[in-house]
Amino acid sequence: MTDLKILNRIPNETRFHGIDIIKFIMSIFVVAIHSQFSLTTHGYLKNVLDILFGAAVIYFFIASGYFIGSYFKYENRCYTENSFRNVKSSFFKIAKMYFIWCAVYLPLSIFGEIYYENGLIKSAVKIFRGLFFAGQNFYSYQLWYLLAFTVALALLLIFMKLKIRFRYITVFAVILFLIGIFLDYLHDTGHNIFLLNIYYAVFMNTKNGFFKGLFYLIIGISISKSGKITKPIYSIIFGAAVFTVMATVNNDSLTALLTPVFTAFIFCFALSVKSGAISDSLSINLRNISTGIYVLHMYFVAIFIVGISHGSEQYNYTLCTLFSIAASIMIYAILYLIKIKGKRLSSILMITN
Repeated sequence: MTDLKILNRIPNETRFHGIDIIKFIMSIFVVAIHSQFSLTTHGYLKNVLDILFGAAVIYFFIASGYFIGSYFKYENRCYTENSFRNVKSSFFKIAKMYFIWCAVYLPLSIFGEIYYENGLIKSAVKIFRGLFFAGQNFYSYQLWYLLAFTVALALLLIFMKLKIRFRYITVFAVILFLIGIFLDYLHDTGHNIFLLNIYYAVFMNTKNGFFKGLFYLIIGISISKSGKITKPIYSIIFGAAVFTVMATVNNDSLTALLTPVFTAFIFCFALSVKSGAISDSLSINLRNISTGIYVLHMYFVAIFIVGISHGSEQYNYTLCTLFSIAASIMIYAILYLIKIKGKRLSSILMITN
């Protein structure tokens, strides 16, 4: 999910509306992930869908990083005051958004613990872990992005305060990313290592700002700092090549390694869509609806699976996807129309400005 506060600092005439178009598509992909839509297929087609869906959240990181990069300046052996102030502002806004939506999803998290008959202490520990370490609880899996983004921005602020040059931050982020892939490999292949077991018991996975978020953010900043917009055909050719390798080899570690590369080419393609392709108002509406779908949809996935399908694992994946998308857009529209003391409820919940 692109940081709306960052994106809306960019003047209309320099906005790249293709970013919002792809962002909307990616928000649909996120719903498809959580409704398990790819299970409607099998074999090679399922693998293709899984790769496409896997690019969704990474795209949000890269897009946010791109706009952060627009004011990320290093001069006279330190980062400019404007750079530090804007990254700091983004950090607090994303952190606030994360805790707002954790509060929104807390009733669902509590319901989940009751539904699965977990004890009071176990439930409290799980919710605490989900809130502060994993960024996800019962049917609020999408919130990991907000926590990871917050942590990534915090790391970036620390590096900026220490006046570490961007190229060294990039090297550090790449190393952490590769370590994360290696840890996942050890965990997935059943290596019984004490410290590894402790890590996964606390953090659940490496989908966090330390191992993944910082690297994804750096990709976006790097694209921005390059100041170049590649021709669409180049992004299509190289993106298709990377995609073909992943789809053909079908190896988890290779997919984890190449998905950010594939997503970067998708983003570069989005950049190449000229601002005149759609209107400013449509671009902003797509962006806001995308955010609404992203933060809202898990409530409706839960309603469909637990409520309508009575917790069955054999629910209708397609219907669940369509229901969750439609319901999310409808509730977003209601939140947009409701005003409290002159301020839209969608703005209070940080879906829109």
